[in-house]
Amino acid sequence: AYGMVFCRDLTDKGDRPVRSLAQARVYAMALSTFTQFLYVDSDCISLQDPTPLFQSRPFSKFGAVFWRGPHDASSMLSGATAKPNHVMWQIIDVPYDASSELHTREIGAGVLMVDKRTCLDALELAAIFVQDRF
Repeated sequence: AYGMVFCRDLTDKGDRPVRSLAQARVYAMALSTFTQFLYVDSDCISLQDPTPLFQSRPFSKFGAVFWRGPHDASSMLSGATAKPNHVMWQIIDVPYDASSELHTREIGAGVLMVDKRTCLDALELAAIFVQDRF
């Protein structure tokens, strides 16, 4: 520990070894000692103070705020969950709607806000989804 900074070894979580950035990101969020946090990837930059976002209506209401990714389902760069045949649509039992931007765009993974008091179950589920064996 360095003052209020604590380093954790995320390379081995027992039966869940960390093998990817996605895994490390989710585990870091779940294991964070912060109740509320703003996650910002190293390739993202804030052009203004993000502190007011923690008092925003969406964050207060839902306990999480996500930003859209830059690509939609028609893009070759789009991730799989923006596509109609992704298994996630079956898992969450929601019919894919190609006319809805909520279905055809993914969230960006580089910036997100989470209140663990509201969303800890979702973070734990995300930890399962990023496992190699899922």
